[in-house]
Amino acid sequence: MDILLTTMSILAQAGDVGSAIEAIKTLIFSIAAVLCLGALIVGAIAFMRGDISVGLYSLVGAGVLAAGWLIVGYLFQESGVDTMVF
Repeated sequence: MDILLTTMSILAQAGDVGSAIEAIKTLIFSIAAVLCLGALIVGAIAFMRGDISVGLYSLVGAGVLAAGWLIVGYLFQESGVDTMVF
């Protein structure tokens, strides 16, 4: 629910639609990057502990998040917004 409120406040503060879409895209990409990095860290810790199944699930989760990042980038590219965030 907080993401919805944050998104609505970004839309309300933006002067035009392009800057609002850019702000929302940055928010989505930032969340995906943090979650993907977190999944990789959890996977590394799991592999160091010897827990192979958790490590593999973390790598799969990081891969899904990276794929989601690419899909969102493609969708915003089709809308005409610059997709380079970092």
